[in-house]
Amino acid sequence: MTAFESMTERAILEAAEQEFMIKGYDGAKTESIAKSAGVTHAMLHYYYRTKENLFNKVFDTKLNILVESVISSFKDSNQPFLIRIQNFIESHFDFLARNPELPRFVINEIISKPERISIIYERANKIMTTSIETFQQDLNEQVKSGNINEIKITDLLLDIVSLNVFVFVSLPTLRMLPFISDNGEKEFLEARKKENVQIIMNRLIKK
Repeated sequence: MTAFESMTERAILEAAEQEFMIKGYDGAKTESIAKSAGVTHAMLHYYYRTKENLFNKVFDTKLNILVESVISSFKDSNQPFLIRIQNFIESHFDFLARNPELPRFVINEIISKPERISIIYERANKIMTTSIETFQQDLNEQVKSGNINEIKITDLLLDIVSLNVFVFVSLPTLRMLPFISDNGEKEFLEARKKENVQIIMNRLIKK
């Protein structure tokens, strides 16, 4: 792929991401994506053929970035287990902060097209299976050693994801309420990230 082709493809993907996030899959128009990317509709078709292919590319790219950012938190086995949990929470939260429209987009797409759940599961499971198995072993060892309270891995992951995702699903509403000052969204998000870490740590650490 030439440098020009690489730049063109990147421009198309960036335009497609904005179109899908704002309008959803059904509302997104390939003509609008092509215009925003500064390419012809024929060129967009040359690269991706269909809107479905383009959507899948955008979705897969985001999923891969998310999974890699989370998995990287567990790669350093020299770090204490609770530190890796903290890194996990923060990596997931930071990813959502960089992609604040993504949680609402995914939820809306699942509601409008429930069949997407199986697609999401299939792609995420393919990437995360090995890491989850390692995570489960580490978790079992920590529970057995008496270092943390007993908890199922599914419950721990759901606790982390639900705490982080809720912040960004509710963010448009929170912006209209006195939770966030005019210039304080960054500070608000940092405070919420620390709060979510503390909630999970309180659940895990034995008193």
